[in-house]
Amino acid sequence: TCVFAARVLKIPLCGYYNVLKFIRRRGSAFANDELKLQDPADVWPSINKLWHDLVQRLQKNRPIQHGKSHPEHEPITIVSDASITGYGAALFYRGRVYTTAGKWPHDRFICDDINELEMRAVEEATTAFKDIIHDIIHQSEIAPSVVILVDNSSTMHVLRKGHAREFAFNEATSRVLSGLAGLGDVFCGWISTHINPVDPLSRGLPPPENLRSALGALGRRLPPLRRCCVGGGVV
Repeated sequence: TCVFAARVLKIPLCGYYNVLKFIRRRGSAFANDELKLQDPADVWPSINKLWHDLVQRLQKNRPIQHGKSHPEHEPITIVSDASITGYGAALFYRGRVYTTAGKWPHDRFICDDINELEMRAVEEATTAFKDIIHDIIHQSEIAPSVVILVDNSSTMHVLRKGHAREFAFNEATSRVLSGLAGLGDVFCGWISTHINPVDPLSRGLPPPENLRSALGALGRRLPPLRRCCVGGGVV
């Protein structure tokens, strides 16, 4: 019930990681006949305050405008990709193209979870393009939506639901959603790796010569999109 209500109210649950972990473990115990409905809840003392805060936020039931399920006007399109060695991303809007890329700092960060790396690539992209996005929105009579395209389905689904099972993946998701807050309508979608125009950038290679036309094609014919769970963090 808490998860469903949070989705309706667009409250990301990244900050309630341990509450969700407790719920999942209780659910598994019920499914395996290790617990019965009448058994005491035995809520972990460490999550009591956090769970109370979540319930209070949900009970406020503040009106939320969900808007359209698809951008009505040409959106700001961000495409990102990650590899084990680095990341790459590009922003396309009305013929303008911006790119960013880099290597993961292995001296302080070693990770082989591609899902986490893909989310970190989104984080790098939204951070690098933050000022550009704000300038476009503030200079537009009608603020455009933001569309994030990734070739990793787990990243897309986590952006949509607002939390992840894995701790590090969840933390990266929290930073991304916090960075996207205040940008209005934000959507995410999946594209196939073989048509992802920034795949070379994530591997330390130069961008393809047809990057502008490739991003232009994506901007004209967007894949099916899902609304991101963008909202504030834990208060």
